[in-house]
Amino acid sequence: MMPWGQELMVFEQNDDAVAPFSVGEDVNISWESGFTFALRGDEDAEAGMEVEPEEIIDEDE
Repeated sequence: MMPWGQELMVFEQNDDAVAPFSVGEDVNISWESGFTFALRGDEDAEAGMEVEPEEIIDEDE
């Protein structure tokens, strides 16, 4: 939870061989603006979250 009361979602952690962080653990974060994208706040927050099992493709097959 951010100090202003909102959650921040990280899609991929640059691990650099560091142990993963635990949920709720305090961390310092930074990023280059070129690696940032934003989602519109007036869009459906659940859009794209429903996945049908038959739509999942196993790339190893």
